[in-house]
Amino acid sequence: MNTDKFTSYFTLPYPLSSPKGYFLKYTPNPGFSGLAAERIAIVIADTGNLVPFEFSLIYLYIDILPVNDAPTLFYKVNGNILQTDAPMLPVPLSIPAGAEVVLADHITDVDADINLPTFILSVTLNSGGGSVKAVVAGTTVNANAYVVQGTLNEINGILASIQYSSNSATTAVVTISVNDRGSSGVCPTGLENLKKPDGTCPRETKVRFMINVTSHSVSLISSIAASSGIGVAFILGAALSIYASKKLKEKSKESWKEFDEENFEDFSRTNPIFQNSMERGMSSRGSNPLYQSSIDDSDQQF
Repeated sequence: MNTDKFTSYFTLPYPLSSPKGYFLKYTPNPGFSGLAAERIAIVIADTGNLVPFEFSLIYLYIDILPVNDAPTLFYKVNGNILQTDAPMLPVPLSIPAGAEVVLADHITDVDADINLPTFILSVTLNSGGGSVKAVVAGTTVNANAYVVQGTLNEINGILASIQYSSNSATTAVVTISVNDRGSSGVCPTGLENLKKPDGTCPRETKVRFMINVTSHSVSLISSIAASSGIGVAFILGAALSIYASKKLKEKSKESWKEFDEENFEDFSRTNPIFQNSMERGMSSRGSNPLYQSSIDDSDQQF
């Protein structure tokens, strides 16, 4: 039998090793569909003593129904563009207070008509405060929740403009979802519960951003400490040490002045040893450069 006309074929052994026979299972390639898109030939041949041998041939024509694929949402994390087609994907983010962060980039859908307004975009600020803004039909919209329907290009124009910001520290949750409204195809195996009464199978892709907003002051102090290698406690300790040193100098000057004015005269009169040493020192200080230098240095310190 000429097998050149077949893409692939195989032969079952004889005699059949399984007492229950064999089961044939066909699985189409991903993305492949169409009416009578596949033809399978089954041949049973008797290769006994009859020449030529006899055989029976039947053809099976298989209709492969298209499966509706979910939209692919491209989103941003720290400047990197990632993608998902999951029904729910949590994404953590961290930004400083006052900063604006772009959350999404665009969507694609391999089996949707991009010229029909079949897509529904939903943006919701679930919790945490702050604001979400986007440009819709040329107008900037600030709202905690909004829903827009449009073509693929219209939705992409809105997605690229979605930004979140908060002026204070908080933890916010923002959800972005895109639904293709079952634009084409049936439900995939395992997702038959998505089928609507009209036979369509809407597919939705959703990303939930969990945004940690940090305050300005904490970020600034942490940044300085990290970049210089100096702990915050050490910085504060150094500042207190400088302040205490300054106060000590001021107190020393006051104490010396008080002693000089109130006690020096009485002390010198009543102490003959001190009086004698002072007289000898006074007579020699004019000719002693080391004495004069030490006096000058002490004056500069105070």
